[in-house]
Amino acid sequence: VHGTGQYNFNGPEWKYVSSEAKHLITKLLEYDPKKRVTAEEALRDQWIAKNSVKNPIDQPLAMQALNNLKNFRAGRKLQQATWVYLVSYLTTKEEQQELLKTFQALDLNNDGQLSREELIIGFKKIMNAAEAEEVVDNILKSVDANQSGAIDYSEWVMATINRQKMLQKNRLETAFKMFDKDGNGSISIQELREVFNANDVDEEIMQHMIKEVDDNGDGEISLQEFKEMMLKFLN
Repeated sequence: VHGTGQYNFNGPEWKYVSSEAKHLITKLLEYDPKKRVTAEEALRDQWIAKNSVKNPIDQPLAMQALNNLKNFRAGRKLQQATWVYLVSYLTTKEEQQELLKTFQALDLNNDGQLSREELIIGFKKIMNAAEAEEVVDNILKSVDANQSGAIDYSEWVMATINRQKMLQKNRLETAFKMFDKDGNGSISIQELREVFNANDVDEEIMQHMIKEVDDNGDGEISLQEFKEMMLKFLN
C-alpha cells in the first residue's frame, strides 16, 4: 500500500489467497473513508461468514448463562468492585472459555456485542416472546454498564459467570487481601481510598461505604463481614 492509496496483489505471498479474501481486503483498504466498509459490514462479508464456524450452542450451558444474566443485580459499590476483581483476575481459563462459547453462539452478527434483538432470540429458547422482551429490557437496565444499548463481552462475563464457584472461600480471601493493604485482617477507610484511588472523596461517603458492611460498628471491615457481604450475591 502506498501513500496514494494504491496497492496490488502481485507479490508471492498473495498466490494462495482466495479472490473472496482479496475482495474483502480491497473494501477495507478503500482510500475514501465514505466508501470504505464499516467494521460491522466487514464482519458480514461472505468470506468472513464462510470461514467463521459458529459452534453449535451448548443448551444446558446457555440456559445457565441466560438465567444468571436474568438474575444479575448490581450491588453496593464495595460489593461490585470486589465482584469485578474476582471475575477479572480469579477466573480460570476453562470458566472463561465456557462463557465465550455461549457469547459467540448468541452473537449472531459477530460484532462482539449482544444487541437487544440477539438477546431476545436467545431468551426465546427458554421462555415465550413477550416474557423474553420484558426480561431483556430489564437486563439492559442493570447489566449494560456503559449504556451502549447492547451487552459487550466484559459485561456478559460479570453477569453470567457461576457465582457459587466465584464466591468460594479461597477466592474471597484473595480478594480481601487486595483491600487489606497492611495485612492486619481488616479493611479501613484509608485502604478503601487507596484501592478506589479516592483521596478526594468526601469522608462521609467513605464512612457510608464502610457502614453498609460493618455489622459490629468498629469502623472497619473484617474478613467475616467481607465474606458475608459477598455471599449476599447468592441470594
